[in-house]
Amino acid sequence: MKNVSGDPAQKNVKAVDHGVPSDPSALPAPPVVPGRLPVLGHLAAMLRDPLGFMASLLPLADVVTIYVGRRPVHVANSLDLVHSMLVTDAGHFTRGLLFEKAEKVVGPGLTMVEGEPHRRQRKLVQPAFGPRQIERYTHSMIELAAARVGSWQPGRTMDVDRQMYDLGVDIFTRVLFRSALDADSAARVKQATAGIMAGMVAHSLYPAEWMEKLPIPLNRRFRRADAQMTDAVDRIIAHYRHADAAGHDGAAMLDVLMAEGERTTGQRMNDTELRTEIVHLLVAGAEGPGASLAWLFHELSRHPDIERQLVDELTTVLGDGPLTLENLADLTFTRAVVKESLRVHAPTWLLTRRTEDCVDLGGYRIPAGGEVAFSLTTLHRHAPQYENPGRFDPQRWLDGRSANVPRSAYMPFGTGKHKCVGDHFTLQVVLVCVATIARQWRLVPKPGIRVRERPVALVRPGGLLMDVVAR
Repeated sequence: MKNVSGDPAQKNVKAVDHGVPSDPSALPAPPVVPGRLPVLGHLAAMLRDPLGFMASLLPLADVVTIYVGRRPVHVANSLDLVHSMLVTDAGHFTRGLLFEKAEKVVGPGLTMVEGEPHRRQRKLVQPAFGPRQIERYTHSMIELAAARVGSWQPGRTMDVDRQMYDLGVDIFTRVLFRSALDADSAARVKQATAGIMAGMVAHSLYPAEWMEKLPIPLNRRFRRADAQMTDAVDRIIAHYRHADAAGHDGAAMLDVLMAEGERTTGQRMNDTELRTEIVHLLVAGAEGPGASLAWLFHELSRHPDIERQLVDELTTVLGDGPLTLENLADLTFTRAVVKESLRVHAPTWLLTRRTEDCVDLGGYRIPAGGEVAFSLTTLHRHAPQYENPGRFDPQRWLDGRSANVPRSAYMPFGTGKHKCVGDHFTLQVVLVCVATIARQWRLVPKPGIRVRERPVALVRPGGLLMDVVAR
């Protein structure tokens, strides 16, 4: 169903109510996107400008087909269709190519498995991210953010993406392991996480599977990252076992995970099981908060009126007193800024699903075993459910305009049974760090900088150099 106007906001996202056959095999195949090249397919255009390429697909049809090499990949071009794949019709889909590649390295943890193993592991991990636990973690978040930000010096120029990434990883590891990692382990974890995430996306986009074995820099980095992560996590486990023997208060995320594992299975997790879960937590949870923070401060620098309103709220609510769990709840505008930043800069630019059988997706036939991709980043920016969807406007969450926006139109952390288990944790980290930084410092872009979107596994800002200015 082509959108002849060419305007994504005007595209009808429902095709199933217009007399289409009930048998999916009788439906038409999605249209193939023009510009397919021999051998490469659409890969060159996609790699040249990933987000621009995904946005260019929106006016064409609700579902289109691109080729990654010789492999057809069907792209869902509406949040309604994505919601149907992840929730209402989730039984017809599995995780897909991206996760299949990642599982080869990080193992069969929560973010990779399906069916009963997924239900079992989610039940194991969920208590570590419950509301009461997040309240306990928040005290560590506040303490670490204050110490880190308090060491900044006026006039300093910093790469905000790198600083926020380091801050996010430090907070996550402190909460996960009861204490910050030593410098060597922290560096290994950061390097390994970046290498694993870049490698799993690259392997998904290779035109041919044999390219995974080529001795090229990206593949070498991927294998080196795997070894680094295994070594770092084994050191962490050894340290954790030693600290466990010495006694502790059980307040860390890993303590909750271990206790739940012992409660449900009747025995302690062995080191292999523990390693798998730690690697998944680090890969899935360590990088996201930093990327979200970097984009948020980029948006504040571009919208000084919004920054002033945020700082006014911090001054009114916090005064000269400390940031606490209790006064965080009163930061309504700050929370709206966080929510809007996650809408415009949804962290994960590319996700995949694979059909279990022949399905009807938006009135098009997707065969059994078909790969389906979607970009939450792109779809949020063009969703017709929002007024001026491309505009950064936190007020939309406070003035009633969002009252008629369906929940399916806002899912920066996904939705359904595979929704990110750490979504509330990430929101709390970002809120704590924004409040801590913005009440003390202004981050002012260096003149002439050009901030670029760098979609790897997450979308991160390149070239975000900013001066630290005291308030």
